[in-house]
Amino acid sequence: MRTSLVAYIVFVFFVSAAASAWAIPVLEGPGNTPSGWTLMGGSLGGGVKASAPPFLSPSGDPVDLYIVTDSGGGFPALNPTSLAASAIPGAPGIPGSTNGSAMISPVFTAVAGEKINFDFSFITNDGTDTFSDWGAAYLLPVDASGAPTGASPLNFFTARTGGSGSAVPGFGFSGFPSGLVLTPSSAGLQGDVFFLNPLTAGTSGADPDATQYGPNGYPQDPSSSPGNGLGGSTNWVNAVFTFDTTTAGTYALVFAVANVGDEIYSSGLLIAGGSVQGDDPSLPSAVPEPCGLVLLGSGLACSALMRRRAGK
Repeated sequence: MRTSLVAYIVFVFFVSAAASAWAIPVLEGPGNTPSGWTLMGGSLGGGVKASAPPFLSPSGDPVDLYIVTDSGGGFPALNPTSLAASAIPGAPGIPGSTNGSAMISPVFTAVAGEKINFDFSFITNDGTDTFSDWGAAYLLPVDASGAPTGASPLNFFTARTGGSGSAVPGFGFSGFPSGLVLTPSSAGLQGDVFFLNPLTAGTSGADPDATQYGPNGYPQDPSSSPGNGLGGSTNWVNAVFTFDTTTAGTYALVFAVANVGDEIYSSGLLIAGGSVQGDDPSLPSAVPEPCGLVLLGSGLACSALMRRRAGK
């Protein structure tokens, strides 16, 4: 039986095209995640209601989800999350990783030809090579109960700060699988300035508990040594992965961020435009419907989408 998730502030699950649907509001602010997802690192994740970059996805919709490495307190993010990066399931093992946050999807089983599709922007105010924070999205092989199998994760998106000027893809990670397409294929930090209060999801610079991102990474003064240059956000990157016969299987999708070398100064992931195709392995098999977990800007029902497709 296929599960599906429609995301545009309201996430909607459909058991099948003929079954009834029920809505699960995803309110802006910390701790508000899609039903069935797990947020690690406290309540530091959720949706952001904002009308200006970088909190607008390529479709023009607000950010659906965010995760960060700090718990507020204003610039320069001196209150770290309490989650050890090593406790994140499938964490990439970047040397020196300290604390972070993660968001983990429900278990799903994908067959050859099915896809996952998300938009990401990596944000930071850290960034020398010594303190090269990271963000990643990856497919973690699990059994039907959600326990990791021990097989290597499949990287879906990687980002990391550092002195090179390029943040995406991140250095120090294993390579991408052959079925992945990133658009654009690389992205650097833009030096933009914005604010995010991880405790309230507020984006006002007047908020004393909001963390400032940009224009430079640590040590903030570009004339300092060692200087890192730009901070802020990367351009949005669209990641699409198509499963084939070698990668078909049962997974959980993991979004993760972590500090490196210290627990201060913040990095994070902005996430939007999500779609996942796959079956719930704990449920009886049924004739699958071609909806998956799909972001529809208007929150339209999956059955209506299929009727439109059938009419073409």
